[in-house]
Amino acid sequence: MDSSEKIVRCLDRQLNQYKQPVTELSKTDENDFIISNAIMFDWDEISKLYDGDDSSSVDAIYCFIEDNTLTLYFFEFKNFNLHDPFFDAKKQLEYLINDLDACVFNCCYPEEMRKLKKKLISKKVISLKTKPMESLILLHNVLNEAGISSEEIISVKKEYYVVSTTPSSGNKANWHRRGRNREIFGFIDKIKPFPFINVDHLNKETFSSLIDELQTKNQINT
Repeated sequence: MDSSEKIVRCLDRQLNQYKQPVTELSKTDENDFIISNAIMFDWDEISKLYDGDDSSSVDAIYCFIEDNTLTLYFFEFKNFNLHDPFFDAKKQLEYLINDLDACVFNCCYPEEMRKLKKKLISKKVISLKTKPMESLILLHNVLNEAGISSEEIISVKKEYYVVSTTPSSGNKANWHRRGRNREIFGFIDKIKPFPFINVDHLNKETFSSLIDELQTKNQINT
């Protein structure tokens, strides 16, 4: 039995009860985001199982095998536009500073807040990078406990995608490096090509196209 088959069998044996369709995994409260019957591991629930209240993870992991080669797809679903100011604390602070610029007392408060803004870290933005890394650590722990070596896990291809309603530029080569795209999607170049061979943002349409293609080609019987 090769590493790909060993890992898939192990995950099914250990975590089969935590599989869900994408429709459920991508849902925000009671609001549907993506309608799809593709079955993935509910990595949020699995993370809570192992790490409790300290858990932090992507929403889902999908196992895909083609030509005996396993690729693990990590997905984080965000049913909103990531350029919305509420997602980025630095943008929220910038709005506040702009309001304070009109201070009738000509106070120095806005300038002091600008100094603070330079050092501010937006946890929600940082989580786009940290969640897949913490999910990968948990994956190693789960598989190591089942007797699968870290070397075997490292050899498996891994891809990570943030799926949201954020519009994507037509120029896919470097759109995330320009302007406000860089503020949110700067994580892409920081975790690629290792440990993720591909990292990108998808909207609903591009995600649906990807998962339809993967389901058609997948040699795993679910």
